[in-house]
Amino acid sequence: MASVSVLSTITDSATIKSDLAQAMEKASAFADEINAAPDTLPAPSAQRELVLPAAIKDCLVLIEKAENPVQVARKVLLRQVPRLPLEITSPELIDAVCGAIPECTDETKLALSDALDEAITTAMRRAREDNQLNANLTLDSIQEVIPAMRTLWAQGHRCFLIRAPMGSGKTQLVLKTIFDQINNVVALTYSTSLVDNLVSRFEGATHYQDMAVDECALVEKIVACINSIGKINIRKSLDAAKAILTDEIAHVVRVLYDPDGTLKSTAGAITRQFFDAIKATVKHGIFAGVDANLNDLTVAAFRHNGAKPYVIDVVDHNPPKPMKIHRSEKRIWWSASNEVNDGGRVFIACSGAKESLRVDRHLRAQCPGKKGLVINSRGGYATSGDPNQRAWFKDVNGLVVQYDWIIFSPAVESGVSIEVKHFTKWFGIYDGTKCASDFHQMLARDRTATGYEVAITGTLKKPAPRTAKEELADALYCAHLDHGSIIEASSYDVVAAVFEVVRKRRVQYYGRNSLPESGFI
Repeated sequence: MASVSVLSTITDSATIKSDLAQAMEKASAFADEINAAPDTLPAPSAQRELVLPAAIKDCLVLIEKAENPVQVARKVLLRQVPRLPLEITSPELIDAVCGAIPECTDETKLALSDALDEAITTAMRRAREDNQLNANLTLDSIQEVIPAMRTLWAQGHRCFLIRAPMGSGKTQLVLKTIFDQINNVVALTYSTSLVDNLVSRFEGATHYQDMAVDECALVEKIVACINSIGKINIRKSLDAAKAILTDEIAHVVRVLYDPDGTLKSTAGAITRQFFDAIKATVKHGIFAGVDANLNDLTVAAFRHNGAKPYVIDVVDHNPPKPMKIHRSEKRIWWSASNEVNDGGRVFIACSGAKESLRVDRHLRAQCPGKKGLVINSRGGYATSGDPNQRAWFKDVNGLVVQYDWIIFSPAVESGVSIEVKHFTKWFGIYDGTKCASDFHQMLARDRTATGYEVAITGTLKKPAPRTAKEELADALYCAHLDHGSIIEASSYDVVAAVFEVVRKRRVQYYGRNSLPESGFI
């Protein structure tokens, strides 16, 4: 059992280098205003009684007994930020801390409030820096990657992580080049629909679902889903592989470290098998993982598991595409239906499956005689079951011209590239349930897009009830802050908690309020 002190090593590598309290999300000033707004407060008889977390109560006692209570109070404020806003709001925290300071003046309370606001601003900035990457090599073009890898190979480097802009050709110019030229190669990604897409793009590729256990030794080029690597035929293929390639590597690593996600109870075992396969392959072959959202946290996960990646970053010199922001999804609905009725074709990305179905119903009602496709993971629309969706994934650019509208939910977040000029307008409906970079990945599926109209909804909602997983993640971090390295946790548990808290930092409701400043809007 590894001590939770392993956390400090990982977070240092992931550029979460300051106090962990400063690296997690906090309630913004905007959220404070919402919490305090009269029309959102419950009736006096229904107001909840504030129950302070035990750790804060202990800290208040320290403030009362301190020789310099204001200095201690400032430290307490910053160290308790991880509990905001789900356990306690920032106004409540300020009131509790100031109440523990003997003869606290208005000036002192204002100064402490300013310090907390500054920490909030820092946290929001950090939430927008989750894609920060410290690269070993920076290149100006995706065409330079393969020549650079050949040079680095001669120097002894075998494990490569590559970040390049969306639409730059990572899959086609890097992964496909290696896949086509090397025998005994396994390509991995995180969903069956993306496996379908890669099989259609890679020459001679065999879909892992078409393999039989007794014939796997005869198959040289395989494309598989990450959750299948525990199967005996895939394990044999990995053992013989001279190259392992991973598309959307940052997303794959997030899936590996989500014990409540699609991998369920097998997440820890599959994570170990994945990294063991990489370390075995690079002794005589090569590993390459690509992702537009590659970041230091992904790199840290590799190093934590004993892999030694060489990080290549391809710089995006292109200006961002224009984006118009709406505060109502109905504006998007009617703009899309008007465009279709005028003879246009629309692409719509929704951050929720329910919203994708509502938009589709609206378009079918308002645009009779037109044809659309919805891709989400609800019921019969699951990407593994709908024949229209499976057919489309296998020939994206060939079939896209058949539709007047295509609506994506998070079932298609990355790995699909529409390169045929077909759509005339591009829309998005964002409710904050996905982090900004993931939603931008959905928007960027059409490489021919010239600009976007996006409705941001749900930014004024109260935070959702805490789940057991959120409570456990916060408990681990807050205990680390309060007591140091006294909680025993497995190595996998520690890294999984890091990924969970980073995810929370990117999607909590006060973080969503900063979307217009987040870089992609």
